[in-house]
Amino acid sequence: MRLLPLLVPLLFFGPARPTPPTTSKSAKNATPVQPVAPTAKLPRHLEVPLPTQAAVPAELTPLTFYKDVLPVFRANCGNCHLGDKKEGGLALDDPAVLLRVGAKGALVVPGKSAESPLIQRLDGTLKPQMPLPAQPGATPRPLAAAVIERLKKWIADGAKLGLEGRTAATLEITAKIGPLPAAAALAFSDDGKLLAVGQFGKVVLWDVAAGKVLRTLTEVAGHVHALQFSPDGKLLAAGGGVPGRMGEVKLFNTADWSTAQTLKEHLDVVFDLSFSKDGARLLTAGLDKTARVWTVAEGKVVFTIKDHSDVVNGCVFAPDGNFYTASSDRTVRLFNGQTGKSFRTFIGHTLPVLALAVSPDGASVLSTGEEPALRWWNVQQGNTLRNQGGHGVACHEAKFSKDGRFVVSAGADNSVRIWNGQTGGALRTLTGASDWLYSVAITADNRLVAGGTADGRVLMWDQASGRMLATLVSHPAKTSADWLATTPAGWFDTSDAMRKLITFKVAGEVVPSEPFATLQKPDLLAKSLSGQPVDFARIAAPMPPKS
Repeated sequence: MRLLPLLVPLLFFGPARPTPPTTSKSAKNATPVQPVAPTAKLPRHLEVPLPTQAAVPAELTPLTFYKDVLPVFRANCGNCHLGDKKEGGLALDDPAVLLRVGAKGALVVPGKSAESPLIQRLDGTLKPQMPLPAQPGATPRPLAAAVIERLKKWIADGAKLGLEGRTAATLEITAKIGPLPAAAALAFSDDGKLLAVGQFGKVVLWDVAAGKVLRTLTEVAGHVHALQFSPDGKLLAAGGGVPGRMGEVKLFNTADWSTAQTLKEHLDVVFDLSFSKDGARLLTAGLDKTARVWTVAEGKVVFTIKDHSDVVNGCVFAPDGNFYTASSDRTVRLFNGQTGKSFRTFIGHTLPVLALAVSPDGASVLSTGEEPALRWWNVQQGNTLRNQGGHGVACHEAKFSKDGRFVVSAGADNSVRIWNGQTGGALRTLTGASDWLYSVAITADNRLVAGGTADGRVLMWDQASGRMLATLVSHPAKTSADWLATTPAGWFDTSDAMRKLITFKVAGEVVPSEPFATLQKPDLLAKSLSGQPVDFARIAAPMPPKS
């Protein structure tokens, strides 16, 4: 059922709704990555918005009727044109009246302040000049020139209404780099220093502490759907391929990021992979309805599994060397690791199974997918122990933490959820994503949780509190190592080339960048990623001109 979304979008930026990888474990002793210089010039694309919660002073927000214009009318026109006082049928506190075209035309012509009768009355071009004197025969007291200029600018900028009652807004950082390919796979190194992100045509390696891209691995085919570090941390496996043509797994040496092996026996895209506990074997599964067991050292196929009647979406090695597979045929199967023969079938799902996870001790197995609940299985008998939790909609990936205390899951409800690894009880819901969550990972120390979205963002949360720490975005160009990272507090950091593509918006309107340049703070981004509290950005309002 995922063939259509896979075939066409992958020609450009990867799947609009890719089938994600499932269970993976963190790696040990990953070798530090040597940085690669970002590109000097980047193409422009659609804007990718990254909202923050940083408050922007009213002086820096776009001019709107409710924030900037109505207070002027209330201060100067209340005797004649506000509320029930509608001389000439004109109520200036009703924006619809200003914009309504009557027999004499609208008072305000958006984008054309010089042609707007409101301005012509205020500056005296049309008589009588407004506002009228408080008493007949008294000296007129026109509005100050600065006030009229502000009203002119409001009209020239489009006469935006804004939101009633709102006098301030929050900052949105945007970058012209979209559309972004889905972040369909995530894997932390065992020491938590690296985060690998699978996207279309590349694997992006992030420095977790600094929140910046260190390197991109581009020797991959199609969209990368599965990532896992080997148990000894010496290899990173990346699974993907080209729909309808071939599946591929790349094994990269983490010492220098050279290619150690290329595995190409799959006839279609690889959706998931898993190292055995000793790292000697690799299990893969994919769109060709098969799973395969490989020798890591030689890259040779040991077993080809053809027991499923539909796409094999998930696979995972158990600690004892046996292995599990999960399929769109709505079953989970358990295989003998020595013979490759299936000896138990788990039946109960009524919809395709997309995700599969096994606890580190092998005692707990759970599966989920288009059927929204998490299904926990009796390993010995193959029947359902409990059917609980879930996202209420499809769940694309689930993983146990390294110590088995937690399960993290990624769902189509735009959230990552954390569950008790022993009881399955709900613990926390991690929010802030703007689209479906396809991938999820948790550090070996349980400190950080990462979620990859359908719209190409990677969100980082503090596991214990559920607080969002940062949003990570990399440029979609295959050869680019450029990046942007933002915090909810408004602080950000970026590569030099990406900085040229950034604009700042408030209430949906572009604002001058100068007041916000001071928000580029690598130290505060790093502080946020460390889990420490970070004050919200304080954006200084411009000083009023001297009289």
